[in-house]
Amino acid sequence: MAESTKEEKTEQATGKRIDKAKSQGNVGKSMDIMGVTSLFVAFFIINIMGLYIYRNLVSNMQTSLAGLARPDFNEKVFTTIIYDNVKDILIIVAPILAGLLAVGLASSYLQTGLRFTTEPLKPKLTKLNPITGVKNLFSMKAVVKLLLGVLKITAASLPAYYIIKKEVVVVQNMSGVGFAGVFIYAWQAIFSLTIKILVILFLIAIIDYLYQKWQWKKDLKMTKQEVKDEKKQTDGDESTKRKIRSMQQSMLIKLMMQDVPSADVVVTNPTHFAVALKYDSMGMNAPIVVAKGADLVAKRIKKAAKEHDIPLMEDKFLAQTLFKTVEIGQEIPPQLYKAVAKVLSYVYKLKGVAT
Repeated sequence: MAESTKEEKTEQATGKRIDKAKSQGNVGKSMDIMGVTSLFVAFFIINIMGLYIYRNLVSNMQTSLAGLARPDFNEKVFTTIIYDNVKDILIIVAPILAGLLAVGLASSYLQTGLRFTTEPLKPKLTKLNPITGVKNLFSMKAVVKLLLGVLKITAASLPAYYIIKKEVVVVQNMSGVGFAGVFIYAWQAIFSLTIKILVILFLIAIIDYLYQKWQWKKDLKMTKQEVKDEKKQTDGDESTKRKIRSMQQSMLIKLMMQDVPSADVVVTNPTHFAVALKYDSMGMNAPIVVAKGADLVAKRIKKAAKEHDIPLMEDKFLAQTLFKTVEIGQEIPPQLYKAVAKVLSYVYKLKGVAT
């Protein structure tokens, strides 16, 4: 007997499968893009605040050393020094953290959209399977990740080496500039080098993102049988919903038809609409609609009305208006009082003649 082969996943993922994967935290995105943009924002903020940070740290150090050297140094002075240091550090760090948070949310949103889920945080025993771990080490994902890692190191190291080699010579010839001048120049060189490296890393991160997106779509591919099963399940769900809606509508019509004998008059279109009205001057503020229907349901209402000797009144405008604007069990609106009153007056006269 021939061995059964596993069916290949050749079909693109359906919308339902994609939505399910996203709800479980399975999305195609590159963490490198988030990392590179975060480093860029951090260095950019530090560069803008560089002079402020330098002055703040120098001032803070001078104040701290002066406080430690005070003759009346005690626990209160020490607490004040610690408080001032922590406050200054928070003032420096807060903009950087805010920038990192903003860029993290923005990069994640641009890659996957706004989606919150705790599914990836749930522990899974399959992750502890050593066989699965070994397979992952030799998978295509691991190979691509290794190659991208080597590419990142190479692409960042070569320009860094040549730029640093050039800048070291310049710094060595700045002996007469002073510490502050050397520090500022060195920082500008470091910032310029970092930006160049981050641009290279960002280009590599885009390649990684495109690969991750492609791999994600590939992993979500379905077999032809899976597509058929999902379609069957979806169609079955829709069929069940239609049956439920049909049963509910039938029950409502049945209940409605039970109230037709209590009506005083049925206003017709005459063929398309039929609306049964009831009015009790002792217990109602206005006539109410006890039944209404179109086409086949309208025929059933008119048939029931004839069987119970309820008058049929033809008024196209009134029948259409009542059918479209008044629900079953509701009172007619004031603007229809006059038209309905004429109908009921005529019906009462007929009943008077009949009696």
